Amino acid sequence: MKALTLYQPWATLVTYGVKCIETRTWPTAYRGPLVIHASKNVRYMPHLLVLLHRGQIPPEVSDLPYPTGALLGEACLIHCAPAAWFLQGPDGIAAQEQALGDYGRGRWGWVFREARPYERAEPWRGRQGLWTLDRHKDTDNERLRS
Repeated sequence: MKALTLYQPWATLVTYGVKCIETRTWPTAYRGPLVIHASKNVRYMPHLLVLLHRGQIPPEVSDLPYPTGALLGEACLIHCAPAAWFLQGPDGIAAQEQALGDYGRGRWGWVFREARPYERAEPWRGRQGLWTLDRHKDTDNERLRS
């Protein structure tokens, strides 16, 4: 199965369906299910507090779990388009969604649906880019789970 590593808090917010568009510097032709992996890097966690303080996201998200270095859940990637496309039209995207991404020039929006968190986060080493998760052959991660 394909997987995508995201920084926290974005990984949790995608997994729980709070964030439905992930903005990236590159497009993908892939469509289908993805495992969402949370990076160990927490440099964006302070953004969560800023977004909460500004009222740009619901206060309930502060109660969600934000594990790092783990597989969090799955979501279905259904669309990918230039980020500017999401800002067009009479309404554009919702203010909350816009606050959760970088819709600047040269960025791409990956649209997720049917997000669902796993019951428990599973410790796992991630990778950059879109990567293939193989729970049966990945011996590096076997040590993390032991």
